[in-house]
Amino acid sequence: MIRLPVLSLTGIGNSTDIVTMGFRTSDQRTQLVRVEQSIQDESSIPIDLVDSTFMIEVSNLFLEIRGRPENVDSQQRASYIVNSSSENTQKGAILQFTISLKSITDALFTVYGTTSDKTVISTYVKVTGLVSGAVKEFTVNINKG
Repeated sequence: MIRLPVLSLTGIGNSTDIVTMGFRTSDQRTQLVRVEQSIQDESSIPIDLVDSTFMIEVSNLFLEIRGRPENVDSQQRASYIVNSSSENTQKGAILQFTISLKSITDALFTVYGTTSDKTVISTYVKVTGLVSGAVKEFTVNINKG
């Protein structure tokens, strides 16, 4: 059986498939994220599947990553290309990056706030390994504060 690497969130206190990180517009404006590449039931990841470069996609209306986005599409999804920062014991990539909150107006909360609570905006971050194709998506909740 051939196994493929997967990406998982590590080091932020939650290892579920979708993680909600709370941002308050008045205080916590950044969040360090760590994504780790691993493979199940193998001692190491084959070298031709190790990701050294990742694409991070975020909503350009609310979030940004350090650096200039490679592309911003018509739906305001910004794509960033980022290199891995180190490797784990399986020789898989470890990617660390910081999500920063942009300035968000009351009007944006009114338009994009959740249907049950207009003081919370839920948006998504997608991380894709450019060699393996492995994908990790997670939720970012932005609280008006």
